[in-house]
Amino acid sequence: MARYLISDFPSEDHGFKNNLWHHLFADGGRETPVRFVYDTENEEVVVAFIQGGTTTKAPFDTAEDWWVELSSDLTADVQDSVHDNLGLADMIPGMWESFGLIEADILPDWAEKSALAPSPSP
Repeated sequence: MARYLISDFPSEDHGFKNNLWHHLFADGGRETPVRFVYDTENEEVVVAFIQGGTTTKAPFDTAEDWWVELSSDLTADVQDSVHDNLGLADMIPGMWESFGLIEADILPDWAEKSALAPSPSP
C-alpha cells in the first residue's frame, strides 16, 4: 500500500477516477467538498482544505480555485469521517479508488505548502 491516500479533484493523471471527499461539518449542514491527505502509516489526516471559491485571472480569464486550510479541530473531524466511512482496517488494498482516493508515496504540491504537512522522509 502507498504511504498516502489523497482526496483531490478528478484528474487525467488518474484516469478521472479520483474525486473530492464530501463531508458534513455540522448536523443538518450541507456536504462540503474536501481535499485531504491521509497518512496510512500513522492512520491520520495530515492536511485538509475546503474550496474557498474560484478566482478569474487575466489576461486569459482562466478560472482558478482557491482553498482554505482547515484548523486541526476540523481536520480531526474529517479524519473521524474517513475512519467511520471507510473501515480502513477492513479495506482490501486497491479499494481506495472506489471511494475516489488516490494512492501515492509523495505529497501533492498543494499539501507540501501546508504548515501541517509532514516533513519528507530522508
